[in-house]
Amino acid sequence: MYVDGGARPAPRIAAIGHVIVDADGVTLGTNATLIGPESAVVAEYMALLAGLRHARSLRIDRIEARSDCRLLVTHLHGEHTPINPALVQLGGDIVEQMRQFDAVVVSWIPSAENDRAHALVSEALGRPLGGPSA
Repeated sequence: MYVDGGARPAPRIAAIGHVIVDADGVTLGTNATLIGPESAVVAEYMALLAGLRHARSLRIDRIEARSDCRLLVTHLHGEHTPINPALVQLGGDIVEQMRQFDAVVVSWIPSAENDRAHALVSEALGRPLGGPSA
């Protein structure tokens, strides 16, 4: 699974996107959603949370989640605790979702390797608030 979140400053709006693929690269599901006036970092966390929920709805038991947000990945690996209480809470929510899988690996990837999820976020940010999601 590839996840991404992003925001634009004016008007302040954020979006999330994720792409779930199987081991052969076949797309199992995608989502692009506007989430309202959040920061890009909050959007990164929310993208992973939404992706994990989507994966569970597809009855996936094992997943590797890939994100280009170093803060998110180091937080989940226990290497860093954010100062922002909203991120701490979202991290806890993510860990709760992760416990529903047989195995979860969260990996950092360079932004260039996250092009499909990034494109979903860009697409969502191009829609007006309340527009349909992918």
